[in-house]
Amino acid sequence: MALSGQGKPNTFTIGFNEKDYDESEYANMVAKKFNTNHNQVLLDPKVFLDDLRAGLDAMDSPSGDGINTYVVSKAIKKSGLIVALSGVGGDELFAGYPFFSQYLKLKKLAPFWNSTGVLRRMMAPVLASGKSARAERMRSILTAKENSIAGFYPEFRRIIPKSHLSHLIKCEKGFDTSLELQLKEAVSSIDRFPYLSQVSIAEYMGYTQQTLLRDTDQMGMAVSLEIREPFFDHDLISFILQIPDKWKLGNSPKKLLVESMGDLLPPGNCKQA
Repeated sequence: MALSGQGKPNTFTIGFNEKDYDESEYANMVAKKFNTNHNQVLLDPKVFLDDLRAGLDAMDSPSGDGINTYVVSKAIKKSGLIVALSGVGGDELFAGYPFFSQYLKLKKLAPFWNSTGVLRRMMAPVLASGKSARAERMRSILTAKENSIAGFYPEFRRIIPKSHLSHLIKCEKGFDTSLELQLKEAVSSIDRFPYLSQVSIAEYMGYTQQTLLRDTDQMGMAVSLEIREPFFDHDLISFILQIPDKWKLGNSPKKLLVESMGDLLPPGNCKQA
């Protein structure tokens, strides 16, 4: 924006007092390099609680992600802007989450998956003991019938263990969610892509479609702000999905994206988002 337009772009970011979750330092570095009119919204407990009711009123179904977008969208609209670009979608396309590399490790076990089924089922309670959601997720992955994106991705993203859901809806025989059914139906087509791209495709079918884009649209429209997402450009996605895995993973998150920026990004260490 700074290189293509005239005048200073307006940039906005959310900041947190909790340093483990705060990425405003990196936003400030980029804003300083390109001399933008930078605005940082500190999301402390008071701001969160003040905007919580209005944010929840704008939702038509529960979400844990939307409130942040509501707060920053409100600040953008208050500044007088009616259209904004968002950086959402970079993690999903450029392997920015830890489970991308976890899927690669699981795929290395593919030649032995079927032959070790009995052993995996026996060892699962030992290797992943306890009643926590994480333990149940690990048990589900270890006992998955097939070594595929359809078998693993739902567990990467699941918040409530499937056994808890079965109890809540009184379904003792178990069930498949709509996402699981869609992945099983599409698995042969997805398998033609590189492994990391398989996760990206599953992200588009699941979390992205059902949460990320929905929240972005709802929270922007709640304050009459139009939000556009360049990382979801279909030509960009089609190109990146064909790129081999070796170019996407490295010592820093979103390696391919960072390296493609060259000297546009200021020097500095990057942490996992």
